[in-house]
Amino acid sequence: MPSAEDAGDTAAESAAGKAGKTKRSGGKKAASDRPKMASLFKTMSPESLTLEDALKLLSLPREVGSYDEANAETGEMQTVTVMANNGRYGPYLTKTGADGKSDTRSLASEDEIFTVDLEKAKELFAQPKYGRGRGRGAAKPPLRDLGTDPETQKHVTIKDGFYGAYITDGETNRTLPKQYAPESIEPAEAFRLLAEKRAQGPSKRRGRKTAAKGAKKGAAKGAKSAKKVSATEQARADRRAKVRELADKGWTNTRIAKEIGSTASTVKADVDWLTANEGYARPEVVPAR
Repeated sequence: MPSAEDAGDTAAESAAGKAGKTKRSGGKKAASDRPKMASLFKTMSPESLTLEDALKLLSLPREVGSYDEANAETGEMQTVTVMANNGRYGPYLTKTGADGKSDTRSLASEDEIFTVDLEKAKELFAQPKYGRGRGRGAAKPPLRDLGTDPETQKHVTIKDGFYGAYITDGETNRTLPKQYAPESIEPAEAFRLLAEKRAQGPSKRRGRKTAAKGAKKGAAKGAKSAKKVSATEQARADRRAKVRELADKGWTNTRIAKEIGSTASTVKADVDWLTANEGYARPEVVPAR
């Protein structure tokens, strides 16, 4: 069965064909002279479509609103505009900044195109994307809420990650050991596991070692290569630790890059890596005065 988008394309082709038959000698119509078309929602049918529904469809995309946020690369504040629309892969939001760059999030239903407000849109864009297709803008809810850790006064939850369930207070993460289940572990035991993880300090990535092959000369070359990779990984880990330290102070990416002698794009990549691999939650950016 063709999709709503396919139906819209077919209707457009049909209309274009009729126009060509009635005016073959006059050439193609300008785009501004062509009638506007819109695909029906999957919940609609031509027989039950009302004039009000048709006008709403033709009014898309719908502007949800605008708000100010920090630029992901520079950390500077900019105004972004959010639009709601329906597309080939379903209903979605588009957020476009003053720099022309845009980001998207899917909506749960077509009806939300006309009902989603700015607060809900901001909530969706604050969450990471999860794969392609429907619902990729929806964040995974915690598996369990464990309350406040009496030692750190931080809120602790159990979440589902790429490698399974893990305990987190927003800063420290600890993979849930196999002998525990998310639904039955005692909060006090979870707090103890996090305390052990904090006591171990930040983990350091190990460099890859190149296996020695062939003659003695090949083995020496492989060992030298492994040492070089290890040094590179250590330098990267040190840089990320410094980026995290300055980001915790509310510094912008540009300011951090200037401080450590790097670039804003590298700083952004480091923050993204820390978020994805260590569960880092960056505090609000405070522009330098």
